[in-house]
Amino acid sequence: MLEELDPRTGPLEMGEGRMGVFTWNVRCESRAGPLLVQIPRVLDEPGRRRRAKRDVPRHGVETMRDFIERGLSRYVLEPKALLTLSSDIPVALFTAPADHHPVSFGRGAIHVELSEGPRSWLVPLGARATAEVLAEMIAALVYHYDPDRDGGTALADVCVNDGDFVVKRRSDGSFALRLTAARRREPGIGQHLFLLYLVQLMAYEDFTIGDDLTGVPVLLSNPAVTFEGVVRGLRYRARDTGGSEEAATRRAHEWIRDFGHSPEGRCYRSWVDRFLAGRLPLAFGTDPRERWWHLAPLLNKLGMLELRARHEPESDAAQRARPLRAFVDRLSRESGRIPEADPGVPFNDLGREELLELLAEANVPETERAALADALFARWPYRNLDHLLAQVPGARGLRRLKSRIAFGRVLSDAEQSTLKSLPPLPKDGGPRRPLANPEMFGRVLPPSLHEAALRAFPTFEAYMDAALHDPTWGYYAHRVVIGRAGHFDTHPESFSPRYGAWIAHAAFATHRDLVQRGELAEDAPFPLVELGAGNGRLARDLVDAVARSARDAAPAEREAWQRFAERLDYRIYEISASLREKQRALLGAAARVVEGDARAPGAALARDFPNGITGFVATNEVPDPFGVHKLPLTPTGNGFPA
Repeated sequence: MLEELDPRTGPLEMGEGRMGVFTWNVRCESRAGPLLVQIPRVLDEPGRRRRAKRDVPRHGVETMRDFIERGLSRYVLEPKALLTLSSDIPVALFTAPADHHPVSFGRGAIHVELSEGPRSWLVPLGARATAEVLAEMIAALVYHYDPDRDGGTALADVCVNDGDFVVKRRSDGSFALRLTAARRREPGIGQHLFLLYLVQLMAYEDFTIGDDLTGVPVLLSNPAVTFEGVVRGLRYRARDTGGSEEAATRRAHEWIRDFGHSPEGRCYRSWVDRFLAGRLPLAFGTDPRERWWHLAPLLNKLGMLELRARHEPESDAAQRARPLRAFVDRLSRESGRIPEADPGVPFNDLGREELLELLAEANVPETERAALADALFARWPYRNLDHLLAQVPGARGLRRLKSRIAFGRVLSDAEQSTLKSLPPLPKDGGPRRPLANPEMFGRVLPPSLHEAALRAFPTFEAYMDAALHDPTWGYYAHRVVIGRAGHFDTHPESFSPRYGAWIAHAAFATHRDLVQRGELAEDAPFPLVELGAGNGRLARDLVDAVARSARDAAPAEREAWQRFAERLDYRIYEISASLREKQRALLGAAARVVEGDARAPGAALARDFPNGITGFVATNEVPDPFGVHKLPLTPTGNGFPA
């Protein structure tokens, strides 16, 4: 087929090829430079939606030409020709971007494909670089979105793991991303719906199960990545079309704000508020929900196969069920688990300034560092240090830092799409707990599936704790507002400042009694510990009451109050980072605010008072938001945690 192109394009030398969902994509060298040749996988007829794979090359050429004519050429390839070969085979030719590498997503990270002859490797990027590339992907989709065309028109049929995105490093260390396909523009996608699609963007990660290659949906976006990508996409579009980047940023923020109030986006309101307040940094891979595969279709398939296998143990269904069961069990154990990062400097993630600092540490002369950094970015990425030095011999000084440089878990072509691509599990298999309600599951789940049930069904206590206290998305971590104008009121708020004064007098009496009984030295600090201090109102009123009494108390007690004020060491132990910020802002130097979990106070107290504490401990309604066990009762009166 490529030989048939020679008379029209000149001699073509075939390079690496890739079979995608819609087309064969073959990189070729020509006298005019590198070309990307796209050939449909099948010559089909249009289906119910008037779509056919044979039309994909034509759509790609027409769409990319349209974008380029409108000045939107940042991401797309330049179409060179749309040809028809014998047997009515359409072929599209594009200028192939130089030095770019296909990217894919899997195992919670971006991987960059590196090919050398018949062999290929997937080079992983770390969390920071992964977030950067994902934000650029979102930016590319936003850049080509037309909100005023046909009710909102967006690029569709984008396949991340089919090589639709390719990347290289610029000399400043940033990522230059290109789109190799623009198959379809979908109308009728409003702005809020489009943003919802981007927040919930998924890819199909391929795995070989038995003899079958199966695509498993995996999440590759989050609000932080999406919102950053929206801002970048609109700014890039304004820059390339002569508009104002500042105005584009304002439009992006208005779009995101409106999304947070829309039916499509209101469940993301807390993320929207944090982003607009500058408190949602770009990040990916640190949230357990970002290590997740959609296994429901495979579990349905497995259930049907195992049901048939029970009746026909030697059947084909039984043979297919065994590797599928092993696969589902292994991937289930991987879901939600964030592997430990490799120790050392992640070389393929480094920005320019970081790379220059590393070269200085390797004793590379200052006059050579800039040119060497340019060469290292031009030949990026690298499988290991030997591969790096083979590509850039001038970087041999990096051998001095061999023990500190890391390249991540590079996957060979034999490991790709297999369970070998997953990181090893902890030797102990990870934390375990008893099955919370075996009485309910025992009748339908054999013991071999109890461990899977533990992962799928947390106890009610664990669920409640996560909903309230998870540091990333829990209610108390970000959204709680305490007070008459907030979500709920408390006694310290309702009776402020009297409530704090009452507790201050109780603490003063305790201090006096401990000193009189010889259990506390008169000149020793008196720790007053508050576990879970909410917005800090009780602490503020208590400290103010002590200072007031030390100044205004009756002469007979004023000296005692003054000694108490001098010895008072007010400490707040708070699990919520956002509440700690509010407490510090309200209290300043009047109290020490540190991280501590009121649900398990022993750990924090043992850390700060290794010899035990002699003082005063206060809490106010703190056990109310603790996770509780839900105890169903059987007809016989027995209870069990659910």
